Amino acid sequence: MPRAKLLFVLVLLACFEILPHAAAAGAIRDYTGGILLDTEGGPPQGPCFTIRGWVAAPGFFDGLKGRETPRGAEFRRGALVVNSFPDELRIRLWVREFPCHVGLTEVSPLAATPEMMNSLRFEAFWKREMKMRPVETLALHSLFRRKGPPTMLAGVDVTIQRDTWVYDLSVCSQDVPLTDHLILEIFGKGGERWARVSVRL
Repeated sequence: MPRAKLLFVLVLLACFEILPHAAAAGAIRDYTGGILLDTEGGPPQGPCFTIRGWVAAPGFFDGLKGRETPRGAEFRRGALVVNSFPDELRIRLWVREFPCHVGLTEVSPLAATPEMMNSLRFEAFWKREMKMRPVETLALHSLFRRKGPPTMLAGVDVTIQRDTWVYDLSVCSQDVPLTDHLILEIFGKGGERWARVSVRL
């Protein structure tokens, strides 16, 4: 292959390699409705839980979009540039137990009790680069237990009753830049950490 043609092919291949990454870097992210969080946790010796959540604020996230630019992350609602969170964020968590170990013939017993779930403690921090500062106000507004239907486990002749514990919290977010990360930690009655999750735009 002629040298000039070979150089053209190499440049063309390099462009195809670079362009998808450039497009991804400028991709638009839509935050309408809020921010999802999803993790697993529980005390060190079990039981085990899925922890899913939704971070929202009335009207704030509607139409909010973000993208990466050469100057860093940029957030807009239509033509309006948005730099900070609203004064308060609401967090709803769904905490649901599941068997820690599922074998061919046995399943770890479910062990969540109202006392255990009522005693959970929450802490939150705002993280900027490597620095973390405590959230000024974090409040638990409500907690309720949602009964689940009996569930058959795949591959094991066992039926379990899994309930969901729903927690409604709020955190102070006044004047906090949208580029900061919210770190939420969950602790058990004895001070053991159940989970740590980062919420970011």
